[in-house]
Amino acid sequence: MSKQLFNSRGAPISLGKEIGKGGEGAVSEIIGHPDKVAKINFKPLSRDHAQKLTAMTSLTTPELLRIAAMPLDTLHDHSRQVVGFIMPKVLGHEPVFKVYGPKLRLREFPKADWRFLIHAAANTARAFSTVHAASLVVGDVNHGNLVVSQDATVRMIDCDSFQVSSGNSIWFCEVGVGTHQPPEMQGLASYKTVRRSTNHDNFGLAVIIFQLLCIGKHPFAGRPSGSEDIPTLEDAIAASRYAHSIEGARTRLKPPLGSLPVDALGPELQGMFEKAFSPSGRNGSRPTATEWVTALDSLQSEVRPCASNQSHFYRKGYAGCPWCQIESSTNTTLFPVIFTPGSSGTTSIAAIWQQIESVPSPPAIGPVPTIPAPSRNASDAAKAINRKEVSLLLLSWLTVAAGVAMTFAGNATARAVLIFCLICALGVIQGKAKKTKAGPFQQALFDVQAEWSTLCEAWRQAVESQGFTCIKQTCVSLKSEYDGLSNERLRRLQVLHDKRRDKQLEEHLDRFTIAQAGIAGIKHAKIATLTSYGIDTAFDVNVPRIMALPGFGPHLTQRLYDWRQSHERTFRFDGSRGVAAADVANVERDIMANRSRIESLLSANVSRLRNTSFLQSASNHTLIKTRTELESKIPQARADALIARGNTPTSKRRMAAAAVLFVVAGLSALDTGSSNAVAQSSGSDPSSGQVSQQAPAQHTADTSTSTVAGNQKIIMTHAANVRSGPSTSSSVVQVANAGAVFQVFQKSQGWVQVGDASPVGWVYSAFVRVLP
Repeated sequence: MSKQLFNSRGAPISLGKEIGKGGEGAVSEIIGHPDKVAKINFKPLSRDHAQKLTAMTSLTTPELLRIAAMPLDTLHDHSRQVVGFIMPKVLGHEPVFKVYGPKLRLREFPKADWRFLIHAAANTARAFSTVHAASLVVGDVNHGNLVVSQDATVRMIDCDSFQVSSGNSIWFCEVGVGTHQPPEMQGLASYKTVRRSTNHDNFGLAVIIFQLLCIGKHPFAGRPSGSEDIPTLEDAIAASRYAHSIEGARTRLKPPLGSLPVDALGPELQGMFEKAFSPSGRNGSRPTATEWVTALDSLQSEVRPCASNQSHFYRKGYAGCPWCQIESSTNTTLFPVIFTPGSSGTTSIAAIWQQIESVPSPPAIGPVPTIPAPSRNASDAAKAINRKEVSLLLLSWLTVAAGVAMTFAGNATARAVLIFCLICALGVIQGKAKKTKAGPFQQALFDVQAEWSTLCEAWRQAVESQGFTCIKQTCVSLKSEYDGLSNERLRRLQVLHDKRRDKQLEEHLDRFTIAQAGIAGIKHAKIATLTSYGIDTAFDVNVPRIMALPGFGPHLTQRLYDWRQSHERTFRFDGSRGVAAADVANVERDIMANRSRIESLLSANVSRLRNTSFLQSASNHTLIKTRTELESKIPQARADALIARGNTPTSKRRMAAAAVLFVVAGLSALDTGSSNAVAQSSGSDPSSGQVSQQAPAQHTADTSTSTVAGNQKIIMTHAANVRSGPSTSSSVVQVANAGAVFQVFQKSQGWVQVGDASPVGWVYSAFVRVLP
């Protein structure tokens, strides 16, 4: 610049080369002052603006200079008119939007992980806190006037737009970007007469913090939960439609796909964002910068590394690494590659696999066994009962035959003989029935069959579970995947070599950011929307993706596409260039991450395999032992129960039938005698016309249930099952031990209903003895 300038004290200032230019002026170096620059406005400054700059130089403090490029002095022309100001030179910083999304951040901040973003957010809050403590208001909060360094320190630039108060004077901030202005500031035609407050700044600060923590997503960019169109950012802000709010029914917006779940930030920060973006925030309740500093420092102390990816960090206590899930679902690398050359892990995997191979397999048990056949020889006790039952069976049939013969006997002598034989047979049957106890053999068979059923069910479960086999197969699959990683690495490196042209084109287009392109109609709000959906550079411009965004019609989309095409035409492929080191590092990182993942899984499976082997072996040994025991018990039990069937009830029924026949025969004899008497009396006394005859007694077999009167007690002579009904087919209620005493309630067909104060179940009478 040719014309001579002076500072406020009249000292000459010589400008060097121009290093930047904006809509209002240009920034140039100052010769002899490498740590300072001069900002010269294109148009003459108004008196009010000149007074504001003079006031700001008087308010500048060392604390403000550490976080902001505050005016240090005013610059004057020969007529002493203020034409600009001197400010500190900010070196080694980039606009904060370059750390939002992964693409620009990985290029400009190759070492920045989530801890870096938290630190940058906390330092941003510290900068706002310092400004507010000096009674200044930023006003035009946006990511264009905030820059960040490689160590996450931040500085504010374009500070001459701050709202300044000095004495009774106040100079308003006359500009603002809608994407960072609160709802109460939306839709204003001008900010020139609007008095800002720190509460207004707190809204914009919350937006910037959210974008830093949530990898560029704007808090009000979202998908409608209903059928409505996607609202613009300004419309969503005006209606307080925070896309990540817990009040989803009110906001009717859902976060964009690939967003960090807001609960991953922890309940404190989640609540602060709700408070900052809620409708009630306009009442002055938005979190202050100082409160953000405290909360972000607390979050910084709670982060932990991801076990699967060394470049991922997330809050302790959160269920799993959210970055792994986002990278998997979006196929996007979010944070820098961490790769240590030479760490192949071969020794580790060999040692792990040796441990896996050393775990013994559980003994095989084969298919579910079938129940053994009955033994050929019954026990002596069963044979003895069988002999008694056979004799009882013969006697019962003889008794029935005697009853039938007596019924048809023609004379009294024959009847008398048959009646005597019948009575003797009935006595013998009754005596043998009392001594024949086949019930224990039937009960023993029932019990051992129940044990066999339980064994078969446990056996079936053991066969179907195959826990050890499944874990071993998983280990084999993981080992196979591990062994294939070397070939996968070579394949991916070859793909990179074959696609060098495509990669060079991507690198070329990524050099041109939309935020710095100056495309007509693409201002701050549109840029924020594009960033929220991962569109930052010329390479990201894709017509279908952009057409789906709110506020982007065919004309704006065409402008973006034309802009991309203009840069694509300047691309030249360099065949001599090899694969970029960063791309090779990406492949190496992925391979190492997979190796680490597989080693971790295999290590965990070693203990699982050992535990499963031990438990399954013990279980299989128990099953085999139980089967062996039952295979020796069941044949004998089946043989004993087969010959000792317990036919006493049947013999008793035959005995009852014989008794009926006995009665019938007696009635027949009486009837015959009466008829003879009538015949004789009719001859001696013809006037007698009536015969008196007594009706015979009716006798039937009693197979019904009888109630026991009084408090009859029984004692168990053997341990036996107590069943729900008087039958072996009834379910087992409990097991009564030998010596247990019960009260009797009912009797039925050889069974006794027992209990204490009330009936519990039925036991077979062969296992009880009546107490006196």
